[in-house]
Amino acid sequence: TVVVRGKGSSRLKTVTGDDDEDEPTHVLIRGHSQAAVSKAKELVETLIDFNSEEGEALRQQQRRKGQILNGTLREDKEAADLQALLTGGARANLTTNLFS
Repeated sequence: TVVVRGKGSSRLKTVTGDDDEDEPTHVLIRGHSQAAVSKAKELVETLIDFNSEEGEALRQQQRRKGQILNGTLREDKEAADLQALLTGGARANLTTNLFS
């Protein structure tokens, strides 16, 4: 189980009765073995490292899955070019006129 806890971790007021808004933001990791907890910790560390290419790939994969679930995924070339332009991706040097 991986849960973000602490100040700012929830938009809703605590329903469970746990008032952790006074705690600093942190990640609570529980698992059936130390190996499972260690693996989850490594994944969390990768995800929160915004200088990591692997972390960016995982975040992009999660955004894509969310867009598919929400029905908002755009597969067209202009959307990909705009995303690359905004994130500094490899396609950011395109000369496509996106804003005309």
